[in-house]
Amino acid sequence: IKVRTRDGSIKTYAIEIKPLVQTQPPKGKRNTRRLLEEHATYAINQAKWEAADKFFKKRGIEFQVLTERELGIK
Repeated sequence: IKVRTRDGSIKTYAIEIKPLVQTQPPKGKRNTRRLLEEHATYAINQAKWEAADKFFKKRGIEFQVLTERELGIK
């Protein structure tokens, strides 16, 4: 997405949309199957976002992850 800023410059963004729960470390103390899956999803997302950030920075593009919170969705 290309965005014109207030100073008139144009900035390019690569945006990924994810549920808020997938952008935060899982909470819980018991090693249930669901909690282990949430930990795996979180770790995969973190690695993917780090790689995407490096990839896009080399190309002058800012990478951002948006959730329902930023989009104003309940």
